Parts: sequence; C-alpha cells; structure tokens
Amino acid sequence: MQDGQQSLNENSPVKGFNRRLIIGAFVIVLAIAYLTVNGLRDNATYYLEINEVLAKSSDLDEQRIRMGGKVLPGSISIDTQNLIYDFQIHQDGQSVTVHYQGTTPDIFGDDIHVIIEGKMQDNGIFHADILTAQCPSKMVARVEQTNLEKPPHK
Repeated sequence: MQDGQQSLNENSPVKGFNRRLIIGAFVIVLAIAYLTVNGLRDNATYYLEINEVLAKSSDLDEQRIRMGGKVLPGSISIDTQNLIYDFQIHQDGQSVTVHYQGTTPDIFGDDIHVIIEGKMQDNGIFHADILTAQCPSKMVARVEQTNLEKPPHK
C-alpha cells in the first residue's frame, strides 16, 4: 500500500505543477535581473574631471560622461537663431571645447561653474546634450568697503 501511495505522490499532477511553477519563477527572476543589470550599465553616466577626459579621450568613444568646470571668459560663441552654444570649460589649467544646442540657465556666462553631460567626439569637442549651471554660493562673504578712520570721540 505504501509503495502505491509513494508512486502516486511522485507522479501527482500537483507536484509537477509546483516544479514547473518554481522553474518558471526562477527563469522570470533571472530575466528581470539580466535586464536590470544591462539597463543600468547602458545608462550609467560617469563623472570625470577635465584632466581625466583629456587623458582618456580615445577610450571614451561614444561613452556618455558628465564633467564640470568653469566657463572660460570670452570663449562663448552663440548662434541665437538655432540656440547653438560653443564655449570652453576649464579646470586646473586644462580646457575642453563644448558644443551645446538648447536653452541655457539664466546665469550661464563667463566664470560660471557648469556641469555638462554628453559624449566626447573624435575631434576633441565635447557634444553636450545637458547643461546645468551651479549657482554661486550664498555663503561667500561680500567684501565691503569700510572706512578705516575712527569716529571722533565726544
């Protein structure tokens, strides 16, 4: 009797269904993990300093990166008709030419710290599709002219 029950349990449709359910769930979990990892890897944007971008420019072919620097005074060229901006950003004595098409923040200008996101081209020009400007710190002390003469004593 026990042999009959044991063989019935091994071949029962419920046990087969559970096994298929577990295998199906495992395959779905693997597929979701694979898609998540690949999606994160493809959309990853690395922040690099200007010196790193210049040193690795040949290795950055079509890789999306983010970098920051100050706009080099006098380097901004604007095509107002097409909203095309060509300028240079600099940091620690090194600079990169940037090409950007789109609207810019109100404070964009000379000596403003910007963060750009895009791809470095073979010609050494960084094609940015995102441009943000950092507001100057409100904590910087203002230098005020003061009268160094002492007020007369009464």
